[in-house]
Amino acid sequence: TTGYTEESVIEYGLSMETRISEMEKMIYELYQEVYKIK
Repeated sequence: TTGYTEESVIEYGLSMETRISEMEKMIYELYQEVYKIK
């Protein structure tokens, strides 16, 4: 076995999605802060 079952791939994909949305949220909040200052 290679260790890449479909379930582990899906789990990995979901964790990536979560990480990306967390990053987007952080970037959005930073943008809001910068926009407020101007």
